[in-house]
Amino acid sequence: MKESLVNRSMIAELLFGDEEYVDQFIDASVESFTEFRDHFKQSMRLRNLEGLKNAGHKIKPVAQIMKLEPIIEMYENSKILLEDNAADLDIAMVIDGMTDYCNKLIQDLKNLK
Repeated sequence: MKESLVNRSMIAELLFGDEEYVDQFIDASVESFTEFRDHFKQSMRLRNLEGLKNAGHKIKPVAQIMKLEPIIEMYENSKILLEDNAADLDIAMVIDGMTDYCNKLIQDLKNLK
């Protein structure tokens, strides 16, 4: 079994041990990362750097707090790809990578409830 990207105790720690809010945080995180995944995919497909930045600015603080460096790294790399007018294959690969990572994260979060 693959290691989970997040765990309940880590989330409780972020909330200063307040177990009462863990489920609410999980629900909000599932919603946020789902929205980010979809906006990321759309912005990359359309090569919309401004849309990508908007999606990233909303999720980046949460990703940093949750120590989800791969999301931040892929996001930063994606901005460079758009700025450099990268090949369609490179765009498709980063979309697939982010989608896979977000899907695993969302599933891991749902499994914590």
